[in-house]
Amino acid sequence: MSWIGVSIERPILNGFEEIQRADFLGPGDRPGARKGMDALPSSRGGACLTLVAMKPRSYAYPNELTTIGDHIRKRRLDLGLEQKIIGQRMGVCCLTISGWEKGHTEPKVRHLPDIIAFLGYDPRPEPNGLPERLVWYREGKGWSQERMAEFLGVDEATISGW
Repeated sequence: MSWIGVSIERPILNGFEEIQRADFLGPGDRPGARKGMDALPSSRGGACLTLVAMKPRSYAYPNELTTIGDHIRKRRLDLGLEQKIIGQRMGVCCLTISGWEKGHTEPKVRHLPDIIAFLGYDPRPEPNGLPERLVWYREGKGWSQERMAEFLGVDEATISGW
């Protein structure tokens, strides 16, 4: 995490802080000038400004992980990667990644294995019954019903009936 914040150190002269007061500008003076504000001494005067605090998250960072696109965006932002890089790794256009992240489109089954590999986990909720678990497993592998039937050694019609 990045930290930003404020810490001011000023030299002390004869027990008093050296602070300059900007003079009030009169009529006809430069408009928009800062008036009557305390000014820090110049760097020659020994003032030092150090920022220390937690950097806020990007506005694009998802608050809740409800869609696969939310999971992708969170992981991408955590790694500091651009959509273009993720798209190249998954074999899709950056606009496809953008569509997933914004919830305009859902990834096709053939992209799920790459998404799961990128995330390091399967973001889809685990199903309860056997038919749902078979579909969940098949889609996680990016397989068609035909490929799943071949894997299980059964007819494709059997798979589609489940």
